[in-house]
Amino acid sequence: MKSKNQAPLVKQYLPGQVVFKEGSQGDKVYIIKEGSIKITAQSGEKLVTLAVLNKGACFGEMSVISATPRVASATAETPSEVYEIDRKQVETIIDGLPPLFRVIINSLIKRVTKLNQFVLDKSASSTPLLSLANLMKLVYLKLPKSESSEDLDEMLEVENKTATIDVQEIIQYSHDIMGLSTTGCQKLLDIFVKFKLIKIDKNQVTFNPFALLQDTRDLIHALESTTNTELKAELEYIDLIELAKKLKLEPHALLDAIRIGRISLDAVVLKQSIVKRCMEEQGRQSFY
Repeated sequence: MKSKNQAPLVKQYLPGQVVFKEGSQGDKVYIIKEGSIKITAQSGEKLVTLAVLNKGACFGEMSVISATPRVASATAETPSEVYEIDRKQVETIIDGLPPLFRVIINSLIKRVTKLNQFVLDKSASSTPLLSLANLMKLVYLKLPKSESSEDLDEMLEVENKTATIDVQEIIQYSHDIMGLSTTGCQKLLDIFVKFKLIKIDKNQVTFNPFALLQDTRDLIHALESTTNTELKAELEYIDLIELAKKLKLEPHALLDAIRIGRISLDAVVLKQSIVKRCMEEQGRQSFY
């Protein structure tokens, strides 16, 4: 019988050797003893590097704690040794934590997942995404070579026109023209759906062929305009009301914990715009 305090298994990996693959089920958490591990995810046909982790870094924990498939792959960048900790050990550790810390861990995992997805969306939002938007529009138009440019210009003046194309037809064209795999095309379509540029129902794609290109350009611009500061704030921010709900407490209970010092004042962050609005609407004297 294994002891609860048994030292974790140490495994060795050569450069290029895969620790785990994206989409696989996660049943282990890893800590780097020596070397470096590269974390990557597929975005369309592009392999995006999310991070290169070094000695002391932990990885693989998101899938284990959230009980979801791996959202990225881990590969040894250099000769590496990693500690391998199985799911049961992790669950035992988490079960021993106070409820507040369990909520914070889950909240951070959600935010890291969101941050990773942002990186993937941004990486796929340049040439492949715009190229697929162009392709979908051309598939819809299917203009013969004899059509004049005037006829095309006249057609492009149509507004609020919706088109319906079979998903498999888009996938086939994207493979033949852009060299995309089925998975790569599907991931790009998923981004369109996520940002409400298209709808997919019963293997049919519905979209506005005359607005899709500009909407895609606007999406790319919006993604590229998001700053690192905004991403950091999103990663760190934990809403007090949400926290109270998950702990099944009244918000004033957390405020009391802050007042008596059980939760440090450093943990409290107020949104400047909201505070300013409250001051303007209620006046400073209302807080006394």
